[in-house]
Amino acid sequence: MLVKPLKGCTQLKSWAMRIARRAGMKKAKVALACKLAVMQPRHWRGRGR
Repeated sequence: MLVKPLKGCTQLKSWAMRIARRAGMKKAKVALACKLAVMQPRHWRGRGR
């Protein structure tokens, strides 16, 4: 997923951890992967964020 671990707290990590507390780590990992799958092509096309 990521080339190296991120230090500190990012918005994306915080979002995933909120899901993990609510629904479990497995579901949070899947949700994060889905979110990144949507974000990555947008970033490639220049419409990031």
